[in-house]
Amino acid sequence: MPAIAPDRRELLLDAAQALFAERPFDAVSIADITQRAGVAFGLVAHYFGSKRGVYVASMQAMADQLRAVRDRPPEQDDMAIALQVGIRRHIAYLEEHAVGFRVLMRGGIGADEEVRQIVMRLRWEGAERVMMALNVNHPIGPELYTAMYGWVGFLNESMLAWLEQKAFPREQFATMIITMLVATLRTVMVMNPHTGIDPRLLDRLEGKS
Repeated sequence: MPAIAPDRRELLLDAAQALFAERPFDAVSIADITQRAGVAFGLVAHYFGSKRGVYVASMQAMADQLRAVRDRPPEQDDMAIALQVGIRRHIAYLEEHAVGFRVLMRGGIGADEEVRQIVMRLRWEGAERVMMALNVNHPIGPELYTAMYGWVGFLNESMLAWLEQKAFPREQFATMIITMLVATLRTVMVMNPHTGIDPRLLDRLEGKS
């Protein structure tokens, strides 16, 4: 049976992700990308139109990979346990794919508006997944919106900082993130008691019962 030829578009995306992890956008050329991918120079224009096109596509591919892990259906019926497992699984995936995560986060605070929107959309989707698990009331109030958006930002920035040194175990880091989530939600409940969040679920999430 003949070997299946590799997808040249995927080869370009993989090469671009690796190169943008190593160097800033301006320091990567189309020739660098095609040479790393082992494909013809003109294929970048064919598939993506330009270097920026392959850059944006590579950032979108990274975001889609993170989304696939984050959105995996929970295996647990207890929602507190499902949230704990989901957060820990997400953190483990980010550690395993630290290079791509760093590139995506760095791209999200850069000058490219399309990449920034990719990261902002991914961030809010993560907040929505948690709120869906918590069965919050809709419409979502401004206090909860602000707090959850900030918590996901805290998760991402703290993850970047933890990856730099890994000065304490990942399990402790995950516990810190979960504890911060509970503290954030309790603060919102003080400001707005009509969120619909069950405080007993927060107790279980924190491991108090």
